[in-house]
Amino acid sequence: MLDPMGPELIRRWVAALLLVDRDEREAMVEMVERQVTEMYAAREQRPRSRPSGGQRPA
Repeated sequence: MLDPMGPELIRRWVAALLLVDRDEREAMVEMVERQVTEMYAAREQRPRSRPSGGQRPA
């Protein structure tokens, strides 16, 4: 929210969500939450490669 894009991003999410029928909004939010969680959980489980020598770049 402190990011300059924060308020604009929130506005876009709310505007998109308002396009969904009221009766379907909860299911839509749950679907998006599940997809984001699965996507980022998979990303976190992948081993991160490091340059040779195992040191992090400066």
